[in-house]
Amino acid sequence: MLPLSSEATVTTASAAVARIHYLVNAAWSLAAVAVVDPSAPVGADRGRVLAAWGLATIKDGGYVLAPGLAGLLADAEQARFLNLVGHLRQAVTAATGATGWHHNDDETLLEQGRASVAGIRLGMRHTLRLLEGLCEGLAEPGAEVLDVGSVPEACSRRSGAALVQAIQ
Repeated sequence: MLPLSSEATVTTASAAVARIHYLVNAAWSLAAVAVVDPSAPVGADRGRVLAAWGLATIKDGGYVLAPGLAGLLADAEQARFLNLVGHLRQAVTAATGATGWHHNDDETLLEQGRASVAGIRLGMRHTLRLLEGLCEGLAEPGAEVLDVGSVPEACSRRSGAALVQAIQ
């Protein structure tokens, strides 16, 4: 891993080149993770990229996802929360010199909203179990949850029972 401290300060041009190559490789690797289907075999090109980062291994002459990555991506909500394609799109927009959300295309903004909803659902999976009576209360007829700031189609105003069922 790249250390994030003053010791990691680039002091020479050759060190800057090495750091930039590291970042370029990281971006390509993130792109490889973003398009991986955890239920399908990993192609040779993506497999080599992922294996270089410890995210895939060689098995029976091909590549398979490392157990940790496979487990992470097997949870659809967790994978959506990572919002890898959205982050890559935002990085490309930022590379043009643009700042602010309004410079991103609609699909990027929608992906960010979907990631937000997935994050809320992930958090609620754990929170509902920790807060005594909340799960039962939300399951009552007429109970509602309003998620302000997320994609309306995914999680705007839902009945408490539907939310409890969706996140369990």
